[in-house]
Amino acid sequence: MPCERQCAPFQDLDLLSFHALQQGCPQEGLAEALDRALEALGRRPMRDGQPLAGREREVVLEKMVTVFRERTVPLMRRLGVLS
Repeated sequence: MPCERQCAPFQDLDLLSFHALQQGCPQEGLAEALDRALEALGRRPMRDGQPLAGREREVVLEKMVTVFRERTVPLMRRLGVLS
C-alpha cells in the first residue's frame, strides 16, 4: 500500500507506454508506439553509445515493453491508475 510522500517508480518509458495505452493502442502494438514516441522526442534505443537499428532495435523495444507489462502494469492496477 502506498504511503504519503512516496512516489511510484515509473520511468519515462513506462509513462510513454502508458500514454500509448490511454490513446487506445493495443498491447500488441506498444513496441511500435514506443518507438514512434521516442523518435518524436529525438531519442533512440542505444547500446554502447550507438543507436540501434533493425532487428536489434526491435528486440530492445520488445524487452522494454515486456518490462512495462510485467512490472509497471500490475503496479498501476494496484494503484488504481489502470483498470
